[in-house]
Amino acid sequence: MNEKYRKIPAVALRGMTILPSMVAHFDVSRNRSIRAVETAMMEDQMVFLITQKNIEKEEPEKEDLYTIGILAEIKQVIKLQNNIVRVLVEGETRARLEEIEQEEFLCATVELLDRVEELLPAEIQEAMLRGIRETFTRYCLLNPKHGKELIKQMQEISSLEKLLDYIGSNLPVGYEQKQRILEADSLQERYETLMIIILNEINVIQIKTEFQTKVKEKVDKNQKEYILREQ
Repeated sequence: MNEKYRKIPAVALRGMTILPSMVAHFDVSRNRSIRAVETAMMEDQMVFLITQKNIEKEEPEKEDLYTIGILAEIKQVIKLQNNIVRVLVEGETRARLEEIEQEEFLCATVELLDRVEELLPAEIQEAMLRGIRETFTRYCLLNPKHGKELIKQMQEISSLEKLLDYIGSNLPVGYEQKQRILEADSLQERYETLMIIILNEINVIQIKTEFQTKVKEKVDKNQKEYILREQ
């Protein structure tokens, strides 16, 4: 088979999308998924992870899966109770699903998607670096629980591509949003996709905060009025 194409054990993920450089764990209980993980471990520990469009689908066909997934390296496998297996992986290479075989386990034929070297001018890359850093910093400051560490790690990354991967992996959004990031082909498209998602999250947080403040003020006012009436 052409080096650009590969046949590999596959796992259909429900409600989760793995991005390049992202380290994450997930549980599998379907026999086909467990068998795919076991087969990958007996070979080179590589597995193709592809997200289901409908998480309720028990035996997904090709049309039930997104087109773009990721080749990931299995780092650890732990057998839990009730025939559940926990798998720790690290995302590596984006790949396009070409064919899927429904046998003892899912076996996918995929096209490896090498990242296109973009000859962006240095000043454009620097502007994008600063823009995404500033925007993600604003987001982190609105989420102080984990924000400080994320900001610290972000400041140590000088590569635009690695920074986009880092932010995408650490952004706590749903799998549909992660899938949009995964499907973005170019650096500029990934940058724009991330910026839209982060700015939208900032807007939602600010609206939520304003709403909670108004509700609190109303509650406080009602309590004061009640106390005055009781006196």
